[in-house]
Amino acid sequence: KPKTAYELAQCDWSTSVCSSDRAQQLMSDHSIERALLDDPDGTAPAAMRIWHDAPYSSQKATLLGEIAHANACRSVWDKGLDVSTVFGFDHDLASVELLHTSLLVQASAEMSRAVKGVDFAAKRVRSFRASFLIGFALRVGERLEAIRETSARVAAASTEADLLPVLASRDAVVEDALSEAFPNVHSSRVLLSNGDGYRAGTVAADKADIGPGGPLLRQAG
Repeated sequence: KPKTAYELAQCDWSTSVCSSDRAQQLMSDHSIERALLDDPDGTAPAAMRIWHDAPYSSQKATLLGEIAHANACRSVWDKGLDVSTVFGFDHDLASVELLHTSLLVQASAEMSRAVKGVDFAAKRVRSFRASFLIGFALRVGERLEAIRETSARVAAASTEADLLPVLASRDAVVEDALSEAFPNVHSSRVLLSNGDGYRAGTVAADKADIGPGGPLLRQAG
């Protein structure tokens, strides 16, 4: 019986043999393996909701969206309810939920550390925090996308299969599910108001432990 993404990640963390990117690589590998085995036309994507606590709800939703996109899922944020709905196949949704929990804990801790001791006016502290979370989210998204692209190249080389049509087909199924549930969804721009906060966020993202059992989450548990 194939292991789930969660089981793969837990095995990897329990043996302490991974780099910070290793758990995400395992989940990406597993997702691509499932894509090769599953028939998108016969397998329906699911949806899950994740609520975002104030403040900085939109920035937290951006982090979730970046994680979702890098794991073959799509996310829609409802500003009025502060809730995101994530669409994807079950094993990918499990990866998104675990990664989001871990990375949000890490982002919050690093953001508090970055702000501490800095003599900002209250308004500047808020803009620093908001821009920090955006920088963190976008950089984490880049790291996750790079890992997934590597997994796809390795899988294509080992199977001698053209993965692009397979992955594109599954992406289209997920996009259709989102469009059916939210026919009037639209994109919004990411606004940055503090360059120092943004840069600090990208630095923190480069150090972030990309795996569902990140160190801060393990300590909290």
